[in-house]
Amino acid sequence: MVRAGKKIDEVIAAVSKFFIQSGKVDKHSLERGLKILHDFRDFLNCNPGMIMIYSKDLKTHYQGAVNSKTLVEFVDMRKDLTEGEKREAARFIREVLLWFKALLY
Repeated sequence: MVRAGKKIDEVIAAVSKFFIQSGKVDKHSLERGLKILHDFRDFLNCNPGMIMIYSKDLKTHYQGAVNSKTLVEFVDMRKDLTEGEKREAARFIREVLLWFKALLY
């Protein structure tokens, strides 16, 4: 998914350049608004052992936008992982999001 990370970086750069040149958004607000793209880029580029941590972070910061099905689908698209690593990552994602859900109730 390094390529996806590169594409996300290109989108971040283009959006940042546009808003900085417009002068209508201050840098702090822009960085805060683009944080979700940075976080998803990190999730897409992390090694299998870090998927659980990044899943928890995404769920913590973007509760309504992130669910286990979506994250597992992103992992399944990764070409750099073996089928076994994908299955293990999917299990980690489901476990951590179930744990997170239990904390909320």
